[in-house]
Amino acid sequence: MKPIFQFYKKEENRLQVHIKIDKDIQHAVELLESAIKIFTPVKTGNLQGSMIGVATGWAKGQVETNVEYAEAVEYGTGSQTDSPKGSNHPQWGGRRPRAMMRRGAMELEKKGVSIFK
Repeated sequence: MKPIFQFYKKEENRLQVHIKIDKDIQHAVELLESAIKIFTPVKTGNLQGSMIGVATGWAKGQVETNVEYAEAVEYGTGSQTDSPKGSNHPQWGGRRPRAMMRRGAMELEKKGVSIFK
C-alpha cells in the first residue's frame, strides 16, 4: 500500500481526491439540511421551506436561510434567549429557543457524522 502523500503527489490523483471530498461535503450538507428541517417548528412552512444546504468553498458547507425571524426561532427572544448576541426583538415577545440548527447538527453527530462545528 502506497503512503497517502505519494498518492496525492500525482496531479490526476489530487483531482480525484478533491472531487471525492466535494461530493462528500455536499452529501453531508444535504444530511444536515434534512436533520435541521426535522427540528424546525412549522406554522406556515416558510422557515422550513427556505432552508438550503450549500457548499461554500472547498471542503466547506452550511445550511442557510433568508427568513428574517430565523435567529429568533433558533435562539429565542426576550428573557428566554440563549443567543450569543442577546437577541431581544420586541415584536416576538419572549419565545423559548427552538435550536433547530444545533439540534440537527447534534443528531448527525449521534449518527457518526461529526464534521460540523
